[in-house]
Amino acid sequence: MNRRQFLKGASAGLASLVLATGPKIILPQEEPKPFPKLNPNSSLDEMVAFLRNHREKNIDYKTLWPTNYQVISFGESHSVNEEERDITDHLDFYCKQGATHLAIEKSTDFQPVIDQYLQESISDEKFLEKLSEGSFFAENCVGNVKLIRKARDLGMKVVCMDSVRIKEGSRWQELKVRNKHMASVLADILEKEKNARIVAHCGAGHFSYSTFYRPIDESRNPSEEILPVPTYLLKNGIATFIVMYDGQRKVTNSEIEVYKDLDKAGKLNPNLIPGKTIGFAAKLAGVDQEKFGVRLDETVKTRNWGHYVIHLPQKDK
Repeated sequence: MNRRQFLKGASAGLASLVLATGPKIILPQEEPKPFPKLNPNSSLDEMVAFLRNHREKNIDYKTLWPTNYQVISFGESHSVNEEERDITDHLDFYCKQGATHLAIEKSTDFQPVIDQYLQESISDEKFLEKLSEGSFFAENCVGNVKLIRKARDLGMKVVCMDSVRIKEGSRWQELKVRNKHMASVLADILEKEKNARIVAHCGAGHFSYSTFYRPIDESRNPSEEILPVPTYLLKNGIATFIVMYDGQRKVTNSEIEVYKDLDKAGKLNPNLIPGKTIGFAAKLAGVDQEKFGVRLDETVKTRNWGHYVIHLPQKDK
């Protein structure tokens, strides 16, 4: 070994010794920043600014459903097919997140028909005919069939969670009975099948904005307040991740002006559903023709809108 090789080897050995025995330097790591959440009690101007800066242009359906929630609910308006199509198109993502059941807003006495369809004992045409009988939203039943067929193809169980409609009593009493019944059906599934995870598809009012169903006469007994399904589920220790749809309906300039005036005067109904509120803000923000997601601050109780809003492009008609 010549002098140059000796010195090179000695230097390398000394360097490794210094690195091994010297102080370990740890560079500070930046904490991941949580995605901003919209406070539902924000003013209209604040909502407009939020949608311009913090809307999620690309919804990550693969991770939309947090693992600590046994139920994910999709509240829709019953008035447009695009909402149901969005659930259908991404149902396979929810299956990959552990979904075992699809719960739908049909009374439990319709379950035998669902079972026949799942067993392919009746055709799509016959199933659509039976599904449409007595439906208040028969025009949307085609979308219902597509969703249930997709669930069947994915190997999911489809269950009817609604109660049989009661003929006596007020609409308030009926809603209370229905919401309690839906919660009991879902809780029963989760009690019997410990690994079950449920995708619940229902009208938005059944699964969110709880105070929306408060009786008009405030002097009445508070116990008559109609609670949403997730509140009843939470009493059984079952958490629901609440997703709502918004958009589709065209927002007019005259509606926005009325909304602005009420907002400034502090007279805006605090229970106004997000399908209108976010729609107004999206129009003013110039993003009403976009599809995007909005995370909500679920700690805000005045407007119990849930956890996430999916805005669909507003129609011109």
